[in-house]
Amino acid sequence: MSVEVYDGNGDDLGLCRLTFISVEGASEKASGLAANAIRGLQATNETTEAVKNHLEGEMVKPAETYRNISFDFSQLNAENAKFREQAEKVKSELSKIKSEARKIAEGGT
Repeated sequence: MSVEVYDGNGDDLGLCRLTFISVEGASEKASGLAANAIRGLQATNETTEAVKNHLEGEMVKPAETYRNISFDFSQLNAENAKFREQAEKVKSELSKIKSEARKIAEGGT
């Protein structure tokens, strides 16, 4: 953009035309730059949204894994409690059998 200095001796209409053309060119250039900037921001926003969605999806995975592990652990604890209870019953029955065997052995000798 060039700057013309008006000294009062020239053609007013010609100077106005030159000024208008100069301002019009600068305005078109600024509009183009603004349009490019807006497209760039839209692309950045879309990329940011895609990254955000991806990260949110990735954050859900550990939470689901934790819930699954927690559920599995609870089930294992319940099964373990049942097995312990059964083991105690077997142990009690074995003690009874040993006691009876001792009584038989003592009475038989």
